[in-house]
Amino acid sequence: MITESSPSAPSEQELDAALAGACNDLRAIARMSSLPRTKARCKQKADALDWLRSRLPVLLAAERDAEPVKYDQTPSGCWAACVAGLTGLPHDQLAAFVPRTDDGCFDGSMGTEYHNAVNTYLRFHGWRLERLGADVPSGFAIGSGLSSRGVAHAVIVLDGRLWHDPHESREGIAEFTQFERVVRLATPAGDAWESLQSVSPACYEYATSRLIDIDLSSVSSSGSVPNG
Repeated sequence: MITESSPSAPSEQELDAALAGACNDLRAIARMSSLPRTKARCKQKADALDWLRSRLPVLLAAERDAEPVKYDQTPSGCWAACVAGLTGLPHDQLAAFVPRTDDGCFDGSMGTEYHNAVNTYLRFHGWRLERLGADVPSGFAIGSGLSSRGVAHAVIVLDGRLWHDPHESREGIAEFTQFERVVRLATPAGDAWESLQSVSPACYEYATSRLIDIDLSSVSSSGSVPNG
């Protein structure tokens, strides 16, 4: 008896090739839009757009199902470890944004600066955070709630269930109160740092003082984040 096997997840190289193909399609469509609006050209552009739309669900599904990296958190850096794992951005940079007091504990008074620093860094690199409230998302996401240690904590979830706890206990969270996911932007926000500087010079100063090896010359919202 012949059984139908489920398709395997695309490799990173296959996904890169598919994304590159989509970018080439968009460039071709842009070139067509500058040509005379003949009936044939309009039909060609419409066909190209329809074909590209048919590919987007496949690309988005592959990205959503790509397995994150399992990072162990630095002290009070659970949320940063989750964001790094889901995006592939440097864990050491995201952990460097975590505000701490002199004794190494999370500095809750700097939560707004922390949140803005991470959001700006994500936007600069082509990502954004989407807050989902208590709605359980499909695929990989960040789930937050109180840990058994009695502090706000964040873990990576898959379809609403614990997939990786960056804390050494690996205990997870008893009850989730909030979910977030990271979503790719169409293009990186090259003016992200300039925008932060114009909105909040204090947040900009905090963020840029903690950046690791980035040239700002090439280059919001507040909220609370888990710290356990």
